[in-house]
Amino acid sequence: MAPEYKTSQAEILDTALQLVREGGLSNVTAREIGRRLHLSSRPIYSFYPSMADLKKEVLAQIKFLYQQELSVRTSDDSFLNMGLGAVRFARRESVLYRVMQENMERGGFDANLVSKSLLMKLKTDSPYVDLPEERLEDILKKMAIFTFGLAEVVVRGMLSDNSDQAVTSLIYETGEAVIRYAYLNRQEENR
Repeated sequence: MAPEYKTSQAEILDTALQLVREGGLSNVTAREIGRRLHLSSRPIYSFYPSMADLKKEVLAQIKFLYQQELSVRTSDDSFLNMGLGAVRFARRESVLYRVMQENMERGGFDANLVSKSLLMKLKTDSPYVDLPEERLEDILKKMAIFTFGLAEVVVRGMLSDNSDQAVTSLIYETGEAVIRYAYLNRQEENR
C-alpha cells in the first residue's frame, strides 16, 4: 500500500509557483518545497517523478494564468483586450512574465497554443471576420511581438507615461495601423 502524504499535488504546484514568483524557475527545488510544506522531498517525488516534470507543470500553470488575463474583456476589441491583458499580466506578475518569455525563447513554452486560442477568438470578432486565417495569424504575430515589447517597456518603467490610458492608446493605435495594413494588402492582392 502506497503511503499517504499530508500534502497534495495542488499544494506542491502552488508552492512551486510561489517560489518562481520570489526568484525565478531556478528557485524550485525539492528541498525548498519540502521546507515550506514541512515535509521531506519524498512526497514531492511521488507526485512528480523529477523536478523537470514539476517545472514543466509550473510553466503550464503560468501559461494558464497568462491566457486567463488575455481573456479578460475590458472592451469590445479583441486585440485591445489581449494587449491590455498581456501588459496587466506583466505588471502584476513580472517574474512569471519574464520566466514565460525566457522559456518561449528556449522552446519550453508552447507559444503556438496561445496563438491558436487567440486566433479562435478573433475569427468571431466582427472587424476581423472578412480576413482570411493566414492574414489573422499575421496580424496576431505582429501584435504579439509589439505587445511583448510594450509589456517589457512598461514593466521596466521606460515610458514617460506608464498610465493605463497611455498604454491603451499605444495598443489601440498600433493595432489600427497593423489591421489597416492587412486590409490594404488584401485589397492590392484582389486587384
